Amino acid sequence: MYIIIETTSDSMSTCKNISQNLLELKLSPCINISNKSNTQYIWKEKILSDKEHTIRIKCLKHNKTEIINFIKQNHNYDTPEIISYKFDILDKKYEEWFSKNSLNKND
Repeated sequence: MYIIIETTSDSMSTCKNISQNLLELKLSPCINISNKSNTQYIWKEKILSDKEHTIRIKCLKHNKTEIINFIKQNHNYDTPEIISYKFDILDKKYEEWFSKNSLNKND
């Protein structure tokens, strides 16, 4: 099963560090880092607004725990957003590439 794990950060260096390391570990074959966008949220009973990057980490579901732990250990926020959702790959060649470049615990 395929999932996307997302997190946000106001620091491009944090985004690049997370991305680079997850790719090197083959926990994900493809990660997107967005340009900063406006984020509004409630923190300590106040409505705040910041500019943040979104990191989209495409991965195999069995790598989820390792990725979450890596994000928690390397994130610049005390309480980072970490969410996930399922997706389907609709192109056979992309699926082959994705599988070839992902750490598969069955190998």
